[in-house]
Amino acid sequence: ALGAVGIAGTALGGGPFAGHDFTGGLFQLHGFLVTASLTGLLLSAAVEKGAVQAEALRRGELEENRSMLERDKVRREFLANVSHELRTPIAAVVGFAETLLRGGIDDASNRRDFVERIHGNARWLARLVEDLLVLSSLESGRAVPLLEPVDLSEVARKAASAVSELASRHKVKVELGRLVGLRVVADPTHLQRVLQNLLDNAIKYNREGGRVSIEAEAESERSVSIQVIDDGPGIGEEDIPHLFERFHRATAARDRGVTGTGLGLSLAKQLVEAGGGSIRVESRLGSGSRFVIALPRARR
Repeated sequence: ALGAVGIAGTALGGGPFAGHDFTGGLFQLHGFLVTASLTGLLLSAAVEKGAVQAEALRRGELEENRSMLERDKVRREFLANVSHELRTPIAAVVGFAETLLRGGIDDASNRRDFVERIHGNARWLARLVEDLLVLSSLESGRAVPLLEPVDLSEVARKAASAVSELASRHKVKVELGRLVGLRVVADPTHLQRVLQNLLDNAIKYNREGGRVSIEAEAESERSVSIQVIDDGPGIGEEDIPHLFERFHRATAARDRGVTGTGLGLSLAKQLVEAGGGSIRVESRLGSGSRFVIALPRARR
């Protein structure tokens, strides 16, 4: 740049160099100016790039902080929900046990009822802890699904058998549709748990004398649709978007006092998606519910 100034000054100022041919100097000046222009463009681009990178870094840090705050919020809400869910059954177990210890055990008319209530709450606690452990394993990546060709009729039969006592107690009939010959790619243990959770919900929400069924059909050469259908009271439109959220209880459940861990549907969704499938619900109040699972079809 200084060289360019000197050449230009000499060419314009005359003085001792007046009358000389400055063509070469002008070419040199032109070269200086081109170089300076390119340098300026490069510096401008570098400054702009640096500003963009700084802004991206700032945004990245803000996004990371926002993400950390969101995760922390979810964690706090989850712990608060777990604490709330644990408090009720623990209080019930302690209360009934203390009643028995204070002399209730000698009351023949009530002691069996107290023991049954302790047993029921203890089983509920065990189910909650088991669901929490499975969720933790899924989210940490420890519970990797062992995918293999699975006979759908066999898994459905086991799931129905596991809820037979509950169905009998609620006077709800569980039926299996035509499932023979249909095979899916899934983790058999995970799939049975999903079907069992869906059947459990369908039975508890249903009316006395209601029906629940497992149906399935091949949607294509690559996909199988499994449906758990009930003729219960249905699900309100306002509850459907939140149905697979942890600890969400539909309005009907709260109104009727239906008990559960609040993790069954959330766990079902995570297990299905971990195996490469999807799950959705179709329901209207007064028209029952249909939970639809789509899984890859196993090759023959």
